[in-house]
Amino acid sequence: MMSSLRGTTPRIKIVAPDDGGRRAATYSVCGALLMAALAFYAWNYWRDGGTPSFVARPLEEVTLTWQCPNGHRFRAEAAAGPLPCPTCRAQAFVLQVYKCAEHGPVAVLGVFGRDSAGRLEIQRIKIADQPWQPAGRRYPCPVCQEPMIWLRDPAPADE
Repeated sequence: MMSSLRGTTPRIKIVAPDDGGRRAATYSVCGALLMAALAFYAWNYWRDGGTPSFVARPLEEVTLTWQCPNGHRFRAEAAAGPLPCPTCRAQAFVLQVYKCAEHGPVAVLGVFGRDSAGRLEIQRIKIADQPWQPAGRRYPCPVCQEPMIWLRDPAPADE
């Protein structure tokens, strides 16, 4: 009997360990995380009452800071042209603060006018002590001429 086995090579099949259980566990954990994220999103959506819808208000309903040449500041709704200062009756203009990356905050005065459709828009601006100029999208720093970014609408007490 032994002679019949001589000369033959035993055939051994090598099989990789079964990782199907590991893969199933990974899929289960990922699925559970996905379901938790979806549940949180749904809860947050209905808790807030849904996605807020933004309503654009007419510029005439927006309260802005105005400043006269004497430095008096007050809050009033946007309007075409300058407004009279309630303190000294001088012409007051819309005040916005822009910021130069190098030189800091810069006061910019503006005058509203009406466009061809009758909507308010900034038509002229005055940066620091420079003369009035047509409004644009980018305003240069009066010192270095680099574009400034809008910083904020100042409160009346800001200096």
